[in-house]
Amino acid sequence: MLTVRRFAITIQPENNQYEIPPANAFGRGAGKRRVPHIFSEEEVSRLLAKASQLKPCGTIRSKTYTTIFALLVTTGLRISEALALNVEDVTDDGLMIKCTKFRKDRLVPIHESTRQAIEDYLDYRKRYDGENESALFISNTGSRPSYSTVIDVFLQLLRAIGMRDESGTPGPCLHDLRHTFAVKSLEQCTGDNAVNNNRKVIHSTN
Repeated sequence: MLTVRRFAITIQPENNQYEIPPANAFGRGAGKRRVPHIFSEEEVSRLLAKASQLKPCGTIRSKTYTTIFALLVTTGLRISEALALNVEDVTDDGLMIKCTKFRKDRLVPIHESTRQAIEDYLDYRKRYDGENESALFISNTGSRPSYSTVIDVFLQLLRAIGMRDESGTPGPCLHDLRHTFAVKSLEQCTGDNAVNNNRKVIHSTN
């Protein structure tokens, strides 16, 4: 519809009988999009280091969140996709992402260091199977972490490392890890080379 309006603006000088629809004729325009924060490697390292210190000590909580956040920044997965992963989705060819945002399955290749980090997590996870043995990522109770809980933990960690102020103030968000992966991947492209989706893990989850 906006294209039709632009065409009318272009053609009216030739014939003033053409009517130009008002700018708001087709509803309001899209709001201004928030500028994403692109994490530096140093910022990611600080985030993961802080996640590795999550309490209670001696539980799977710190390993779960460290691995989740590292996976997001090294694969570009959406947080909903990461939380929906099952153990069986970790294949020899990569991560099988099922029922994505657009209801399509896709295979995400992973770097060998990423695979090793996931396998290390799975070895530790065996002690905490709990009520959900199929979920890749689990909480201390053995259940799949909820979306809202992961967001809360992420924001708490950002505040702890000085990357966000008090609650309610703007700052980096969890989806920015996906933006970071996209930007870093594009930066590694040269000429007609395809985007490198196998970017090396920048921090060990051990």
